[in-house]
Amino acid sequence: MVSILESELAAEVTQALTDANVPRDVTVTRTVPGDPYDPDDVGGSVEYQGRGWIELYEDRDRDGQVIGDTDIKIVILVTTIAIIPSQQDTITVGGETYEVITAGRDASGALFIVQARQ
Repeated sequence: MVSILESELAAEVTQALTDANVPRDVTVTRTVPGDPYDPDDVGGSVEYQGRGWIELYEDRDRDGQVIGDTDIKIVILVTTIAIIPSQQDTITVGGETYEVITAGRDASGALFIVQARQ
């Protein structure tokens, strides 16, 4: 359950970062399966627009197994996107598309932190 404080904090964080021109356009693409009982319904994909940025992992955090040598961190402002990114999604930032490895909220509840790989 999200508390009132978390939603207020998320709005304040979003506003402060937007005022500083930090976030960029982020597109999360989710594949939607078709109906197995309807041969005409083959599914497709849905795009969700948000705002965020890319960060690099510290060398000390890269172990080559959990966090790979080329993995990046994509940070998405919670208040700018209608879904929670998940492992089946891809994320496009700055014309580059990445596969979601893990995703979750930060401690403040204002950001989604996504481990992604090309």
